[in-house]
Amino acid sequence: FDHLMPLFKMLIGWRPRLRENAKAFCGIDDGYTLPHSVDDRGVCIGGFWTGTIDHASTAWVAAMMYRYVKYSGDIVIPEKVTLSNKDYPPAEYTVTTLNSSCFYYSSITSVDIPETVVSIYGSAFFKCTELKRINMKNVRKIWGNPIAKSGVESIEVNPDNPSYDVMDGMLYSKTHDTIVICPSVYDWEEYIIPNGVKVVGGSCFFGSGIKKVVLPSTVYSLQEGAFFDSEIESIDGTNLEMIGASAFTLSKLKSITLSSKLKGISDYAFH
Repeated sequence: FDHLMPLFKMLIGWRPRLRENAKAFCGIDDGYTLPHSVDDRGVCIGGFWTGTIDHASTAWVAAMMYRYVKYSGDIVIPEKVTLSNKDYPPAEYTVTTLNSSCFYYSSITSVDIPETVVSIYGSAFFKCTELKRINMKNVRKIWGNPIAKSGVESIEVNPDNPSYDVMDGMLYSKTHDTIVICPSVYDWEEYIIPNGVKVVGGSCFFGSGIKKVVLPSTVYSLQEGAFFDSEIESIDGTNLEMIGASAFTLSKLKSITLSSKLKGISDYAFH
């Protein structure tokens, strides 16, 4: 994302014109419309408009820009929302799930998740580099790592959350037998996973800056993408039985100690 910032800053400068476009062509006040061909001022060239329905690249840039500008600062997600459209009257809905990529690349700095939200999908806050704090409160199920490559320094959950607990600044299962999420900003030289942990969860260390991880003898499984795109260089896994798909894909891994108990290595584990 960083290498796109010069382009992105130019797009930010186009915001007044893109809002005018959205009003003129889509009839909306809170949006952006980017034409197919523009000069460096955001002015259409070529004599025709294709809007956001023609080229996927244009739609992607417009969507990314909208998310970045729309969602910023401290966010409190409501427990209930009222939705309507031309075919249905207003109706109230309870917010229970945060879907994949719902805040990705946004500039939010903190987020409070309501008690009603019980599930969060992977990449929900992917690359939210300004996000420093997240309160997951009553979340019961997490798929993958929703805060991968974000700036999160602090994870919080309710003390009585039945599924998760925070230890060493990381998210663990309530029974402490699975390490679920390690914030990507942690760049320690070494982390020793506590004895009793059995599983390193899927995408747990995705994007992590930690150089070495020491696994206790109780850990037998690294799930899919456990150390994907991380700075991990060394890992000691003397009792590992299973290494999931893409567990070390795009990582900096240089050495790993494996066990005679190893039963399987899934596809692209070291790709």
